[in-house]
Amino acid sequence: MTPGKQADIILLKTNTLNLSPINDPIASVVLGAHVGNVDTVLVAGKVLQQGGHILHVDLKHVRTQVTTSRDYLVATSGFRKML
Repeated sequence: MTPGKQADIILLKTNTLNLSPINDPIASVVLGAHVGNVDTVLVAGKVLQQGGHILHVDLKHVRTQVTTSRDYLVATSGFRKML
């Protein structure tokens, strides 16, 4: 890393069964990690997720958008609503 340059960093929880025992850290992450292992995410120096929780996002608004999108796709695709 170079001072003044932007960096993206992901910190993983490694005290979980799916990553134990860690003999080879790279292999453990590639073969065993999943989204539940992501603890903290920094993008361009800004913390976007911390302690496993997404920051700076209105989840209620996102859920509304996802539901609206689903309803539109179901209505325009010809498939019946299965909910």
